[in-house]
Amino acid sequence: HPGKAHIIELLDQFEITGPNGHHQCLVTEALGPPLLRGPSAPGHLSPGKSWEVARQLVEATVYMHSMKIVHG
Repeated sequence: HPGKAHIIELLDQFEITGPNGHHQCLVTEALGPPLLRGPSAPGHLSPGKSWEVARQLVEATVYMHSMKIVHG
C-alpha cells in the first residue's frame, strides 16, 4: 500500500515518573529535516511542498483505515 511509507515505525516504548506524573514515551525512527531553518525562515511551505505533504497525509490515513486503525 503506498500509504505505508508515510507511517513512522514504533521502535520502543517506556514510562517515566516525574514531578508531573506518569508519562508514556514512544521511541520512533528519525524523521526528516525541520521545515523551518534559520531566524529568517518564513514559516510557510511552498505551494508545491504543501500539496506533497497533504497527499502523503491522505495516503497515510487511507492506509491506516485499510488496517482497521481509527484515529481521532
